[in-house]
Amino acid sequence: MTINRFVDSRGQVVVLGKELGVGGQGAVHLVDGRPHEVVKVYLRPLSAADVRKLEAQVQACRPEILSVSAWPSALLKNSSGGVQGLIMPLVDPAAYTEIHNLFGPASRRKHFPKADWAFLIHVARNVARAFTVIHGGSHVVGDVSSRNILVSQQGTLKLIDTDSFQVHSGQTVFPCPVGTAESTPPELQGQTFGTFIRSANHDLFGMAVLIFQLLFQGRHPYSGVHADGSTPNPAEAIRSNSFAYAGSPRGVRPPPQTLVLNDLPADVGLLFERAFAPSAVSRPTAREWEQGLAGLSQSLVQCNQDAGHKHVRGKRCPWCALNQGVTAKSGFTSGAKRLDVHQELNRIWQGVTAVPRPAAPPTVMLPGSVTALPVQVPLPPTLAEVPLPVWRLRAARARRAVAMLLFGVLAVLLWRGGGLLPELGVGLIAWILFINSNSRRIRTAHLRVQHDRHQAIVRRYEGEKHALRAGLLADSQQLQSQLNTLYSRQRNESALAKYQHAVNGAEARRKSILALAAEERTLLQGVQERHRKAALEQYLRRQVLTANEVWGIGPHLIVNLNRKGVCSAWEINEQVRWIAGIGPKRAGELLRWRQTREGFFHFDPASVPAAELAAAVNAHDQKVLAQLQLLSAEVSQLASAARTWRVLDEVVARDIRAKLVEVEQRRLALQNVEELWP
Repeated sequence: MTINRFVDSRGQVVVLGKELGVGGQGAVHLVDGRPHEVVKVYLRPLSAADVRKLEAQVQACRPEILSVSAWPSALLKNSSGGVQGLIMPLVDPAAYTEIHNLFGPASRRKHFPKADWAFLIHVARNVARAFTVIHGGSHVVGDVSSRNILVSQQGTLKLIDTDSFQVHSGQTVFPCPVGTAESTPPELQGQTFGTFIRSANHDLFGMAVLIFQLLFQGRHPYSGVHADGSTPNPAEAIRSNSFAYAGSPRGVRPPPQTLVLNDLPADVGLLFERAFAPSAVSRPTAREWEQGLAGLSQSLVQCNQDAGHKHVRGKRCPWCALNQGVTAKSGFTSGAKRLDVHQELNRIWQGVTAVPRPAAPPTVMLPGSVTALPVQVPLPPTLAEVPLPVWRLRAARARRAVAMLLFGVLAVLLWRGGGLLPELGVGLIAWILFINSNSRRIRTAHLRVQHDRHQAIVRRYEGEKHALRAGLLADSQQLQSQLNTLYSRQRNESALAKYQHAVNGAEARRKSILALAAEERTLLQGVQERHRKAALEQYLRRQVLTANEVWGIGPHLIVNLNRKGVCSAWEINEQVRWIAGIGPKRAGELLRWRQTREGFFHFDPASVPAAELAAAVNAHDQKVLAQLQLLSAEVSQLASAARTWRVLDEVVARDIRAKLVEVEQRRLALQNVEELWP
């Protein structure tokens, strides 16, 4: 049954929350109701000495110590009153990461993508400040390890695993039981940790190693090229005082393509000389480091060649020098003939400057006088009055006379009493003749027919007028559209526009050629990187993992690792955590050991076969040459093309002038029509 309720040394109930991690000593949990604290519950019973040390550490807790570390603030007691853990501030794992992720460029780009050298110096100052605080309380970090220091994106620090620190309480000193070989000073190398009392002076050595790794791209100060060709491990190199960057010869020199102490201000370089001197008595204090790094930070200036580089005022930019170091190993003798890209570009570009820049297309004006377009204008119709024919009136009078006669006959028939049918027929005929004999009605019908005929003539005339106007307007609009097309062609396809487009294209190709030529350094770096990786693999395979060389890795775990194929630093990766008995804590220690050994590896670019570099450069030159030939062909055609473009400009100007005349002719014709027919 898992116990999740405890009481702290202040008498308050502590309820365990989510487990954040578990290591060899204990498990770390959140605390319910206390968002800024965590508890560490030890997995094994604590000895009386361990309890006294934790009690002393809690009594020594101060705000300034809490500002730089996860220092225990209270003890955790079980139901029996026994100490089973401690309470300390929460260090948010989402906001902080181990400081070694700042060392190398690859891990720094992943975890701190905005970090530059100024940021690394800022973090180094905070390292010195944190040690100043710890030493101010007469305590000693003891195990100075890059895995026990966490850093935020703002560069603030937190020291963790503080229960392993050496704690001073009154006349009693509780020693640190662990240590890290690559940050242990020479005088302590080979001793059994936890059996002796350390001093702040011992911490100063490990702190200087961390500061050096921050400033020197993760390089260990004792990783160098030995005159006898040996490759000692970190402990051996430190024990023999083989500081690779020392001003006085020690049989070892810095690896190629690295910063050197001369890239720093003289006072900072002297701090490193004192920190790693054979005599341990002159090591600079943490406060001295803090002041020296403050001066280094203030002396930084921006590189003139690369805005992303910062270097010490008055000194070279070491980052540019490191980048240029690759091309210096090109494998060509001083007399070897190389393709001079800049010279070729200058020669080709003379063909561009030799072609006169065409003038802007001229503004085309109308000729002095333009006559209106002749059009067939319909004349207004004459609406003549047509007189009523005389014969129609005479015919009407005749019909009336016949009608009257028939009415008389009808009367006689009615008087005599004849048959009904004849009487109706005679009466109907007489009536029809009578109503068609009205002269007034005949005149009215004649005038109506005449009016309708006049209206038809007027409508036809108006239709002709409208058709003429619409035709002129449609022609004008079509011609104006054609004119606009010519204007657009004159503007966008002029000799000047085509010349500028051609020059811009040539300029773009010129820049791409320069960019391609600049890729030579990357190309050579790639060739060297292949050889460096192969050499690194061979080196790491020689770094055989032995028992007790890494904290927590004894003979039994060595057997488990070897069974899974992990025999050297080369086989160590994130997956080792899943091997029986390893877990995340020991996996972290194994990875740190591999990283330390890798930091002692150095690769000489001069070892890359010159023939391979020469072949790569020759292939690259052929690509550049092909682009130069394309550019040269484009430029050589520019002069004849410019002449053709100028002729086309004249043709377009002539077409515009002709179209302007047509548009004006129709405008005048339409104006005349409007004046004629307002």
